[in-house]
Amino acid sequence: MAILTDRTFKVGTIQHSLICGAKITHDFVPEYPVFANQVLKYNCESSTSCPDLSVSGASNLGALTDITSITGVVGKAYSLNGATSKIIITENSSVSWGAGAFTWAFWINTSDTEYCFLVDDDGNTGVYTQDWVGNEFYLSVRKQAVGSQSSESSVAVNDGTWKLVIVGRDSTEQFISVNGTNTDTDAGNVFNVDIARDLSIGFDTRKLNGYLDEIMFFKRKLSLNERKALYNMGF
Repeated sequence: MAILTDRTFKVGTIQHSLICGAKITHDFVPEYPVFANQVLKYNCESSTSCPDLSVSGASNLGALTDITSITGVVGKAYSLNGATSKIIITENSSVSWGAGAFTWAFWINTSDTEYCFLVDDDGNTGVYTQDWVGNEFYLSVRKQAVGSQSSESSVAVNDGTWKLVIVGRDSTEQFISVNGTNTDTDAGNVFNVDIARDLSIGFDTRKLNGYLDEIMFFKRKLSLNERKALYNMGF
């Protein structure tokens, strides 16, 4: 058997030698493993559907609009046009990410210079880029009359190359990690900002013009070693 890849975890080719001497060749797309307490995992292979690949109290929550496919970090990736493209995750208690510990992880590739939401829950809990701080990454967890906690990455993410962004929190720490390295950490704050509303990815008052791959959500904070492992799996 020969496995030929141009980069780890990308599409490769497997050849099976048969007794008669003939060979059968087919493509394969390796997958990230499922981590503990992983609720959602979209591998972004299809531009028309995005089933939940890790079953943890939810299934087939994602709905795509005006998404196309490109070659990604792992197989294919979603391409969003900055106008009408969107990913909507149906409201579900399994994805109530404004309460307690959580982690969002995804690969992003964009050259956009505009402020845009990556994950948004009615403006109360958000993950986004900001044009006025050098197109860096920003995580804001807030609720009016309750409180807020914000973290700001020191690493720009709009240079047109793939970057793994991981954001999350628990009771002791809120963090942003880019390519397996922490770029900001702040005190944890687990006040509940969850509301009964569909989540939007890449689409709200500001839209993403760029690419997303391997979108993952966890009901816990990933350790620094796990964040590094996710990055090393993609590159």
